[in-house]
Formats: sequence, C-alpha cells, structure tokens
Amino acid sequence: MKRLQISSVADVTFGVHRDRSVDDLDHPFVCVLGPNESGKSTLAEFLQWTIGGTSGRAASAERFILSDDSRQVGGRLLGELDGAALEIAARFKILKTGSPNDGRSALLDGVDLDAAAISRVFGGLVPEDYLQIHRIRGAELVQMGEADGFSMLLTSFALGSAGSELNPRARLGELQTRLRAADQLARALQRQERELRSELAAAAQRPADLDEIETRISHLGVRRRELTARIVDLQREQAFVDRVRPILPARAARANAMAELERLGSISDVWREVARVSGDIAAAHAEVESARSDVDRAERLFEDARVLVGLPAEILIGTELSIADRGELLDAAQDCDRQSQALADATAARDALSRTIEERDHEIRVAAAGLGFVSDPGTALLGRENSLRTLLTDVGIWLNAESSASASESVVTAREAEIEVLTSHAGPAPTRSSGRFPPGVIVLIVGLILAALSSLISPLVPVPVAFVTLLIAFLVPTPSAGPVAADEALEDARRALADAVRQATADRGAAESRADEVRRALDALEAPAIPELDLARTHVEQLAALAAMVTTQDSERARLADMTSDLARTEERATAAAARLSELLERRGLASSPPAGQFTEWLGRYESALRCAAQLTADAARLRRLEDARDVLVAPVAEQLLDSSWPQRLTRIDEMNRLLTEIESHETRRAEADLVLKTLEDEDDRIDELLEEYPDEMALRSFHDELQQQIAGLEEERDRSTADVRELEIERENLTDTELLAGLLERQESLAEEIADAIRSRTVLERSVDILTEVIDRFEVENQAPAVKRTQDMLQEVVPDWGDIVLRRSTDGKVLLERRRGSTRLVDTRLSDGARSLMYLAMRLAFAADDTERRGVALPILCDDPLVHLDDTRRPGAIGLLADASRTNQVLLFTCDDATVALARDNGGHVVHL
Repeated sequence: MKRLQISSVADVTFGVHRDRSVDDLDHPFVCVLGPNESGKSTLAEFLQWTIGGTSGRAASAERFILSDDSRQVGGRLLGELDGAALEIAARFKILKTGSPNDGRSALLDGVDLDAAAISRVFGGLVPEDYLQIHRIRGAELVQMGEADGFSMLLTSFALGSAGSELNPRARLGELQTRLRAADQLARALQRQERELRSELAAAAQRPADLDEIETRISHLGVRRRELTARIVDLQREQAFVDRVRPILPARAARANAMAELERLGSISDVWREVARVSGDIAAAHAEVESARSDVDRAERLFEDARVLVGLPAEILIGTELSIADRGELLDAAQDCDRQSQALADATAARDALSRTIEERDHEIRVAAAGLGFVSDPGTALLGRENSLRTLLTDVGIWLNAESSASASESVVTAREAEIEVLTSHAGPAPTRSSGRFPPGVIVLIVGLILAALSSLISPLVPVPVAFVTLLIAFLVPTPSAGPVAADEALEDARRALADAVRQATADRGAAESRADEVRRALDALEAPAIPELDLARTHVEQLAALAAMVTTQDSERARLADMTSDLARTEERATAAAARLSELLERRGLASSPPAGQFTEWLGRYESALRCAAQLTADAARLRRLEDARDVLVAPVAEQLLDSSWPQRLTRIDEMNRLLTEIESHETRRAEADLVLKTLEDEDDRIDELLEEYPDEMALRSFHDELQQQIAGLEEERDRSTADVRELEIERENLTDTELLAGLLERQESLAEEIADAIRSRTVLERSVDILTEVIDRFEVENQAPAVKRTQDMLQEVVPDWGDIVLRRSTDGKVLLERRRGSTRLVDTRLSDGARSLMYLAMRLAFAADDTERRGVALPILCDDPLVHLDDTRRPGAIGLLADASRTNQVLLFTCDDATVALARDNGGHVVHL
C-alpha cells in the first residue's frame, strides 16, 4: 500500500496567502492551529487542488485570485510517496467562466510528471473523488440531506469513481427529468383538449341533419381510441417481449458462467488480494533484481577498491571522510614528507661534511709529516695562517739579508784575492794610473753588482757569480799603471779589504739576526725548523697552507657539530609528523602508513574505496527497502510460498492472476446476467408464462412478429377510421360551411394524437424510472455492507450503545440514514446536530478507508474543524477516530479551537501554528 505524506508547502499564493510556507508537516497526524480568518480553510483548499486537481466553477473560485490582472494561483507541495521524494508544482489559472485550468507538474524520485500522470500515480484520482471522500468540512457534516450524497457515494464506489459519468443515479435523474417533461407535456395537451371541447361546444350551432354525421364521427372516434388503446397494449406486449428476449441469453450466460466458475473452483480472499497486484509484484521483483544487480556491481567495485587500498571491509564500511578530515590527513602526510625529506637532506649534508673532514684530516696528516711534524699540528697551527703569512715577509727580509751577507763575504774574498795578486806581483814601485780603473777591477765591480742582484732571485746564486767574477778579474791582464808605487796600491787594497770585512761582518750579523727572528717565530708556533735556506720560503708557505687547512677543519668540525644537533631536531620533527599521521590513520583503523611520497595516490584510492563502500551501503539499504515493499505485497500468502523460490512464486502468482482474471470475467458475466434478470424480477410469473408458451428465441421472435402484424392491422384499421372521419368532417364542413368549426375539429383530432403519443411516452418513462430506481435501490442495499459496517464499528468505539446504521429509502423515494437501537428508529434528520455530525464523520472516514483499499494509495485526509458540532463527551472519541485513520492515511486537522488541539496532542498529533 503506497502512502502519500506531506512534509511542507512553500511559496503558496492562494487566497489570503501570499508566498506562504508551512513546514514540519511530515507527521502522520498533524493539527494546524490558527485563529479565525487566518486562512486555514484556504490552505486546505490549496492542498485539495494540488493533490486531487481543480474543482468548482469560476464563481466559487474567484475568492482565491490576487486580482483581475493576475489570475494565477499556486504553490509547491513537498512530501514522499512510498518513500520516494515528491514535489508538486501547483499552477492554476482561475478563468472568468468555467473550471480553473489545471497546470500541475511534479517530480517523483527524479521523474517528471504532468497533471494526467499525477492522477495516474494517485490511482486514477479525479477531482470529485478527492473532494467528496477526503475533504471533510465540519460545517457540512451537520447539514440535513447528506444521506443523498452518501447514497451517491455508495453507488459510485460500486462503479469505481465518485465522479463517474456512468453513475446510475445520474442516469436516473436524467430519466426523471424527462418523465417530468413528458408529464407536463401530456397535462398541457389534455388542458388544451378540454379548452378545445369547450370551444367546439360553443360552436355547435349546426342543423339537425348534422346529428347523424356527428354520431358517426363520435362512434369512429371511439373506435379509433379503442384501436389506439389496443395498439398501445400490443406495443406494450411487444416491448415486454423485447425485454424478455435478453433473458434467454442472460440465463444461458449465467448458467455458462456458473458452470465455468464451478469448473475453475474458488480462490481465497487473500489470494485475490495478491493476484490483483501481480503486476505490481512483478514490477517490485524486477526492481529488487535490478537493485540486487546494483548491489553486486557495488560489491565488485568495492572489493576492487578495497584491494587497491589494502584495507579490510569492516574498516571502510560506515566510514566517512569529510573535506576537513581529508585536508587534515593530506596536511599531515605532506608535513611528514617534508620532514622526512628535510631529515634525508640533513643526513646527506652531514655525511658529506663528515667525509670532507675525514679527507682533509688525511691531507693534514700527509702535509704535517712532509713538514716534519711528529704530533698533531692542530693545536700549534690553529688560527695561525695570518701569522705565517706575515712570517713570509720576515723570511723574505732574512733571505735578502743573507744575500747581502753573502755578497759582502764575496767582496772580502775578492779583496783578499786582489791583495794576494798585488803581493805576488810586487816589484818596482808602480806608477800611478792614468786615473782609470784597471780592467780587472771593472770586471770585479760588475760581478759584485750582478751577485747582489742575483741574491734577489736566490740566496745561493751570488756565491758562484762572485767566484766567477774574481776568476775573470784575476785572469784579465792589468794594463800598466802609470808610474805609481806598488806599496801604495797594496795599501789601498788592504784598506778596501778592511772595509769589505767590516761590511761583510755587519751584513752577516744582520742576516743571523733575521734568521733568529724566523726561528723564534717558528719555535713559538711549535713548527719544525727550516731544513735548508733555499727551502725557507717554501717551508713557511706550506706551514701557512697547513694552518689554513687546520683552521678550516676546525671550523667545519664545529659546523658538523651544529649539523648533528640540527639533524637531531629534524629527526624529532620527522618523528612527530610521522606520529601525527599515524595517529590520524589509527583513528580510522589503519595500522600502517602508505610509503613516503605515495600518500596522495593512496588517499585517492582510499576515497574511492569509501565512496564505493557508501554506494554499497546505499544500494544494500535500497535493496532491503525494495524487498520489504515486495514482501508486503505477498504478505497475505507468504506462508504458502515459503518453500518456493522467487521465480516459482512469481509463476504461482501469475497463474493465480490468470485464474482470478478468468474467475472475475465469469463473475462479471454472471453479474451482468443477474442485472438483466433482476430488471424483470417482479414479473417472473408473467415471464414464466410467456416463456412456457414461447420457450426459445425463435418462438419469441415469431410471437414478436405476430404482434407486429396485429399492430399493423390495427393501425391500418385506425387509419381507415381516420380517413372515414376526415370524409365525414368534410361532409360536415360542407353542411356547416363554417371555417371555425372545421379548424377546431381538425385541431381536436391532432390533439388527440399528440395526447396519445405523450401518454405513451410518459408511460414508458414511468416504467423505466420505476425499474431503474428499484434496481439501484436493491444494488445500494446489497453493496452498502462494507462501508456501513465500518461506520458502525467506528461509532461503537465512540458511543458503545450507538446501535446499527441502515441506509434506506422512504416511501416517496427519499434517501434516509437510519439509526436503529433496540426498537428505536431515528432517521438522520431526527438526530441531534452532534449525533448527525459524528455519524457523517465516521461514514466519511469509512469511505476514505474503502477508497484507500480500492485505489492502493493512501491519500491525506483534510479535516476542516470536523468537531465543531460535537460536545465534550464525544470529542475525545472523534479525535481517536482521526488518530486511528492516521495510521493508514496522513490526517491534517485544521482548527482554531485550543481544546481540540489539546485532544489531538494527547492522541499523538503534531501541532503546527499557522
């Protein structure tokens, strides 16, 4: 059973409401409380139009429009139909004449519907159905004459729709209207005939010889009337034969239907209920199978996604990953990757620096060994690079001093050689030279200058240069000096030697002083002494380079210590980031983290797995919901199908549906035959007499033809009589020679025929009305049991000694609802307002329940102050009836009475303030 439940209305522009929205209606029993003139009835009317369609004419709908310029009204209704979301966009245009235009559209579970489709979804609902059955107005419940409406509803339920054009009561009304018209026509014609006779009597001034003609005309008129009466009787007999002729095939059809029903056997009510919805069951099963396929596909996708992410199903199912959670996980993973990369970079940098330090240690040891260090030079040379670079200047000065000393010593040697030469050549006193130096002296002086200059290149070069110079000077012949004395030359040479010795001594002292300064500086540095003079500069430069390496090594050792400390802190941060990521993953049941650098890809697979898990959960829930809906349809016979598979169940249900279709077809034919037979039920004796004489169709046809021949003969005789009358009238006219009398007589004849035709039509219509009235009355009595029984049960709940309800007709054909309690008989017009209102309310709810069962859709019941005429004793029970009805149909109770609201709340009603 489908159920329409309203959850809210929005944008309602209808009557007093302008863009009005009412929420929180999604409850089985809703009590809408609002003061008078707050638009409660208007809102109920909007709901009635939105669900059932427009009703009423323009005159009654004018109150809902905004203005003549804007005759559009409407709004939106939101709710659910059997668990599927439903939104109805109600758009109506109220015309100046005729019914309002219905422009409704809807969206049901993603499917677009127009007004006709909405009607089909609601079980073929038409506006009059919803208005007469599900709209209950308290002001109408007390009105007398409602019994006629309930009689119409009873007949309508038998036909399947409250708004059906095939309603027998409507057809009866048409016949009664035609009967009244025929009766009025016959009476008017008879009145004209009386007036005409008066005129004829007044104009009867005819001569005596007209008496015979008048007598003959009178006799012919009597005969014509007798013939007409006989013709009418024969026509009635012929009409009776026409009515009886269908009885034979009806009896045969009934007998055949009974035989077929006997052959087919009976089918229980529960199987009838299930078989009637076999199509719905098959469709529901198809939906279940489709949903099962969706579940299987979702399971495969989930399993594939689960395998990719490497997690068990129980961790994924029911787990959600919000945008904030995803961002937190991604931030933690990125932080973990950054810290891990930083740790790796720091470790690599530290290891590289450590290798560099080790390589430099080796270089320092090799360089120190080459310079003569027997211990670690680090302490001695640390930070001494600049001092050693400064010492290079001192070494240069020392080397220059050493060169100067060597040059001075070479001069001394040269002077000594010169003295030795002068001494070996001693002879007569030489003469003085011409004032120019001898060639040997010049060579000696030039050699000394070259030796001094060469000392700037190397301190060892001046010695060989000086030696070569002395040798050349000694070998170069000295030209004859002049007449200078030899002793004087020797004395000059000795003085020059003394000067050279002093200079050499001074230079050597200066060189030794510089050498001592260099040695003291090296001793202060605990550095090895200079091994050779020519290696002095190189030795100090190598010491300076070694000091630079020692200083750099010390700096990088300090940097290594800092890097080691930074590495420890980086490792702590990496550990903290990994712990944070692990904690976030453990909250989700994940024992381990994905490999570094792959978290984003893993997170994508994890999200995909969660989506697959959510889809699987949703598909499984939908499958269970569809299975429950399908099982509800077969619940009446579920125990009989327990051992069958669903294909076998569907086959069995389909077989029962075909059987039920065949049974109902024969039952329908039997009912149709019964209806034909019941139309002549009061004439059974006459029918039996006729059929005894004419037992078959052929005999009846022959009898019918015989009657037709008799009618034709009588009509022919009547026509001859008419012709005779015409001739007599002509003769009388010739005798009377009065146009007035002739016209009156002609008019009298015409009126007689018209009166006969009118009486015949009235007689046929009277008989038709009597027959149809009797059939409808009997049909209503026979089919009122379910609704009346349900009404009685409801009334017994409120008033235990209420008694029985009977729907009957008075002797004049008026519909009466009668309350019978013991010997007491009270028709509805004799009941109090409260009792009558309660009875009509119960009967309306009974019709709503019957309509729900027949339609297969539980539509909301709209109650507009239905308790307004009930006293305080009956109100709680009436509210209980509405609460009971809300178990099947949503009930919306509109009221302005606080006491009614309190009773509704006590019975589980949800109160909404308007």
